[in-house]
Amino acid sequence: MALELAQHELEIAGYYRSHDNLKAAETRLLDLINRFNDTDVAGTALLQRGEIYRSTDQQERAVLAFASVAYHHPDHEAAREAEQALAELAGD
Repeated sequence: MALELAQHELEIAGYYRSHDNLKAAETRLLDLINRFNDTDVAGTALLQRGEIYRSTDQQERAVLAFASVAYHHPDHEAAREAEQALAELAGD
């Protein structure tokens, strides 16, 4: 049940992102991460938070979000994307 709820929250955050309401998307993602941190969906949510921060020039927050993916969800496919994003930010 928790996995379905987490996935639903991720879909809502995606809707907000697609309509350029990044603050609402960020809030949904943060809620998802806090409530469902033991799911793989939380790894995806952390990655998306990092992407939002990077797109809004909040580089320090982006680094923290991407590093959190790699640390808390090392076996998740999002961890590799987060590591790549960290490498790109380090090159900036």
